[in-house]
Amino acid sequence: MYGSFYCTRCGERLKSKQPNCGSCGQPTAPELKYDTADGRGAGGLGWARNTDDVRFAGYENSYTSVSLIWMIAIPLLINGFMFYNGTFEMNKTGFTYAAVLSAILIIPGIIFLLKRRVKVEEWEGEIVDKKAVERVRTERDEEGENIQVTYIDYELLVRNVNGSMRTHSLGSSEMLFSYYRVGDYIKCHGKPNLKGLEKYDKRFDAFTFCMKCGNSNDFRNNFCDACGSPILKGENIKS
Repeated sequence: MYGSFYCTRCGERLKSKQPNCGSCGQPTAPELKYDTADGRGAGGLGWARNTDDVRFAGYENSYTSVSLIWMIAIPLLINGFMFYNGTFEMNKTGFTYAAVLSAILIIPGIIFLLKRRVKVEEWEGEIVDKKAVERVRTERDEEGENIQVTYIDYELLVRNVNGSMRTHSLGSSEMLFSYYRVGDYIKCHGKPNLKGLEKYDKRFDAFTFCMKCGNSNDFRNNFCDACGSPILKGENIKS
């Protein structure tokens, strides 16, 4: 989805145009990494033990740092242009406008970053049904008029271990909707650095999704090729 930036065997950052990882020597070309057709059986059975790996937090910290840089740089560039072309004058009123514009641009980004770090409820249960629900939302068109847009929200109906039912939204991802099947036993780890749902039985899947960035990965990968975060696998793994 995003491209290969990290070695899928050791998790080290790949250098541009290198045919092999500089750390462990694994080929970077997908067709040279593995000698079998696909990764079925490589996911194993059971909950992963590496959900507290520091690389999950490391990716989140890097994401936050880059986001903050852009959130500061963009208002500076826009305000600089406004002062340069005379839209804002170099006086108290102009500086007030610049401050308000900066706040409008920065505050939503800060709220978004804070939401990414909020701890969610830990839960586990069995998928008993899946639904593709048609919903309607209001958007603005090119002329600034409000229009009604239809979209699909993919949902999982889950029976928790205590017998209660919950609905979990997968958003608009049709790939995720296909990945999770009725009868799968799944777990939300309740950690701010993990946003996905782990399957207990991964033996019949050739691929999985990174719990940090959501990128699709071959189950034989040890680390996500897009962000370098560990791939969650069960304890009982086919050799």
